[in-house]
Amino acid sequence: MVPKTKKLSREELLQKKREAERLRYQRRKNDPQKREEMREKEKLKYQKKKEKGLRKLVKDMTPREHRSALKNWKEYCTVYRAKRLRLKNITNIFVRENTPLSDTEADTPPSRPASPAPVQIFPAPSPAVSSASLQQRKKEAKKRRQKFNRERNEKIARLEKNLEKYKKRLARLERKKKRNVEDTPKTKMLTMLNEPDQRKEVVKKALFGDVITKQLKENYSTLKRTKEKQIFKKVVTGRVLQKYKHWIPKEMKSWSRAGKKSNHIGLEVPVAKRCTIPDCYKRAVQDFYEDDSNSRMAAGKKEFITRKTVKKQKRYLLDTVLNLYK
Repeated sequence: MVPKTKKLSREELLQKKREAERLRYQRRKNDPQKREEMREKEKLKYQKKKEKGLRKLVKDMTPREHRSALKNWKEYCTVYRAKRLRLKNITNIFVRENTPLSDTEADTPPSRPASPAPVQIFPAPSPAVSSASLQQRKKEAKKRRQKFNRERNEKIARLEKNLEKYKKRLARLERKKKRNVEDTPKTKMLTMLNEPDQRKEVVKKALFGDVITKQLKENYSTLKRTKEKQIFKKVVTGRVLQKYKHWIPKEMKSWSRAGKKSNHIGLEVPVAKRCTIPDCYKRAVQDFYEDDSNSRMAAGKKEFITRKTVKKQKRYLLDTVLNLYK
């Protein structure tokens, strides 16, 4: 009866498969023809991956991809160098132990028992050390990312601020262009004064202003009715004249006679006569409101009103004025 084979676990099966694959790889590697075929296949695989974009050159990588690749390269190099060092140490030990002694060494009696020379074997980095260095690199990378993000955000905020400033400036220029604002009279006069060729124009404008002043004065003196004077005032006054009232000559401001009210251009403004109410009428109205049949006096000590240092106790009407007057 055939003995039952022990069922292997998944890990044991994988280990057995890896061993078989390693042996197969060694056989192919030792055969020159198969080694060349294997190299050709690897080259084709690499070219296909490169065409698909799975393999990139350093110049084609993004900063993040380059950092990830650099991290993998460091790990591969560490493992490879540790493996080469262990293999070298093992080879040196084997050669030292299996090399026969020379004639001089054989004739010389040993003074003391020969002890094997200490062999320095550099083990692979322990997982704890690798983990600590990995954590340190992660922290440094995180700090660099945070610094980069902070500087980037500050730059973005600064650029956005400048963008808003220039947008507002452009909007103001466009509004000014749409309004097509003309120069004010003051600006025009100052510009003309600064230009030597415009002196004649300045004299003309000054002469025109003097003539207009005299003509307005003459026309205003011929007006007799109050309505006509009011209309004349509305015609010759306005917002622009009010703005430049401090530029009006003193002669024009002194047109009005003493005791007469004048506006900012010196024209006499007719004041309508106020209708005066006789004192007897005022007294009759006061007596009507203070009569006890029409109102009652407030009882509170603080219920009074002061007008021009005269105190009066408050009174409340008993009914509406219309009903009381009937």
